[in-house]
Amino acid sequence: MELTYVFEPKADESPLGYYRRLSAANALTAWKELALMAEVSPSRTGLLGAPDHIASMLGMPRDWTNRLAQQEQELRALRSLHRSSRDAVCPHCLEQDMYLRASWEHAYVTACTKHGVRLVDRCSACDAPLDLQRGHIAQCGCGQELVHM
Repeated sequence: MELTYVFEPKADESPLGYYRRLSAANALTAWKELALMAEVSPSRTGLLGAPDHIASMLGMPRDWTNRLAQQEQELRALRSLHRSSRDAVCPHCLEQDMYLRASWEHAYVTACTKHGVRLVDRCSACDAPLDLQRGHIAQCGCGQELVHM
């Protein structure tokens, strides 16, 4: 099944963040739904571990999916330094361009080099960690807009 909207990943975009943004643009409830559409396991590994299959199933260029898979392998090489259970974001960057940067997934990256502010990894409204499973990258699960934190 081909997607209605397909666009190229940004050069510094998080691989999973790209699929999350792609899911939202195609009115899917979450990235796991995108994985199920592509007939792979609804997991990070399922979505990023079979780039040729994903390209074929979703009607995407293979060079995009292969590049995302390669970036994911590089991020996973960080192991314990990889932020894999929650997001950390720069509200100013999100306000300028709504996508998740790959560098934010490194556990030692705690501030935005562009804006000189600490990355946010907890909601200021409900104090919950920014869950990877939340429906919109711009909002906490409670509905708080991240650009206002």
